Amino acid sequence: TDYSSEYIRISNSTTGSGGMAGFYSGAWTSYPTWNIVYKTWKTTYASSQVLTSISPANPTVQRNSTQSFSARDLSNNPITTGVIWARTAGVGMIDPLTGLYSAGATAGSATISATYAGVTKTTSITVAPEAQVLTLISPSSPTILINTTEQFIARDQSNHPITAGVTWAKTTGVGSIGASTGLYSAGATAGSATISATYAGVTRINYVTVSTTPPVTEGSGSGMLIGIVGVVALGIMMTAKKPQ
Repeated sequence: TDYSSEYIRISNSTTGSGGMAGFYSGAWTSYPTWNIVYKTWKTTYASSQVLTSISPANPTVQRNSTQSFSARDLSNNPITTGVIWARTAGVGMIDPLTGLYSAGATAGSATISATYAGVTKTTSITVAPEAQVLTLISPSSPTILINTTEQFIARDQSNHPITAGVTWAKTTGVGSIGASTGLYSAGATAGSATISATYAGVTRINYVTVSTTPPVTEGSGSGMLIGIVGVVALGIMMTAKKPQ
């Protein structure tokens, strides 16, 4: 279609950074002239990236892990240079140039901002506690008296107690254990038992010895020896002082 005789006015009300009014405005203009102006504007401004969003939006990560953020334009293409990143609130830290977020050891949340060409967008990130993995049972292989109890504790990879969701069992031996509490009860029979704890598909085992005599603790042997030596010494002294 021949528009050479048509006239178009570039409105002064056009708004926005790089808008036509900001590039060219004036009286009614012939179509050929307007077309040249439009093509120049499109090459100069319309092809520029405008920060529209941050990807991914509102992610969740584990403690002591990282998350890479990307600034996106109107076409969802990444803006690869010139973006300034910041953590405006919360836990962790972010590289101001790369957008790489580093979560520390503290769980919580943070607000992340990206600024490009005067435009700022924000998103949030949640730092969740890492999943607990059953690693061991404490105390390890205790010895207890008959008719007493021992509290077992399931522990994770950081030696923290796992407080819920653990299933306990006595697989062999004497006594009994609370399936949900881990409290072992020794009966009147001496012997030993194998204890198991299962959490999130992982099972660990431990052992307990039930005795009729108190376990020997560190230092008890030396105290007994000192006591025996003292009695012997006292006997010698009394014998030495006995009248002839």
